[in-house]
Amino acid sequence: MADNNQYLAEIQNRIEAMLSANKDKDAYDLCLQVLKKLPDNKDFNKLRDVIEEKIEKGNKILIDKKIAELKPLVSEKRYEEILRELNPFVKTYQTSKLVNFYRDIYSLYAKQIEVNQKDKLAELEMKSDNLINTEQEEGLLQELYKLEKNNIGNYKIQELVKKIKTKIIKRKIKEKSDLIYSDKYNAIANFIESLKRIDDHSDDVAKMEKEVRGRVEGKQQENKNEFIFNGKNYLQTLMHLKKFDKAVKVAQELLEVDENDKFVKSVLKKAESKMFSQTRDSSIVSIEESKEYLKREYSKEKDKFVKI
Repeated sequence: MADNNQYLAEIQNRIEAMLSANKDKDAYDLCLQVLKKLPDNKDFNKLRDVIEEKIEKGNKILIDKKIAELKPLVSEKRYEEILRELNPFVKTYQTSKLVNFYRDIYSLYAKQIEVNQKDKLAELEMKSDNLINTEQEEGLLQELYKLEKNNIGNYKIQELVKKIKTKIIKRKIKEKSDLIYSDKYNAIANFIESLKRIDDHSDDVAKMEKEVRGRVEGKQQENKNEFIFNGKNYLQTLMHLKKFDKAVKVAQELLEVDENDKFVKSVLKKAESKMFSQTRDSSIVSIEESKEYLKREYSKEKDKFVKI
């Protein structure tokens, strides 16, 4: 027991020496090691409280000194620098004074960033009005994408970015009006895709795409009507010429385009019937001719034919 008390007294002396040397953390860690084994030891519980009080006072002095050093920077609006200096302290110390000061500076910094970004967007908007070449446009769009990405939750910034993108898209649409109203649909499709890369949710692009799609579908319908009209004329000609087999094929092709065409269905039915009759009559004639031929051959050379 005496040895144990002597051992604890030595540890206590070591802790007090550490505190005198301002090695507060080392002293605190050693004290906690003892309390882990002897949680009810009054001397070391009291010593722990003393160390914690000393550390708290030291932290307060350290934090007050740091805040005092940084306060002059507030009037100079050097908020980012202040936050950078405070970050290590905030991670280690959570005093109310430090946390409140940090929050106040962060709020000022956020407002400063918003103002700076609005100024930047105003500058970019002016640039968008004076673009000279594609390289300048690409540079502008890259800056817009960066602002957009860094301000996902900022509605005002997002709206300003969209406003500039819309202005660029409207200008490009105006420049390509000849292409848009031409029949070069592949080139138009590529142009639309390039606009979507600027803003995939652009109302102007969606409206233009809808108009172009309507023209394409109208052109396709016009081509379809022309195909059917010419096909029907050809079908009637084939029927008139009694080329029923070809008429059947043409009718089938027309029904692939419009399966509900009553006229073509009627002609197909008629052509199939005529083709069957034509094929049957042709076969009968062929058989009769073969019979006559065999009779003649038989009368010439009866010995060559084998009777069954």
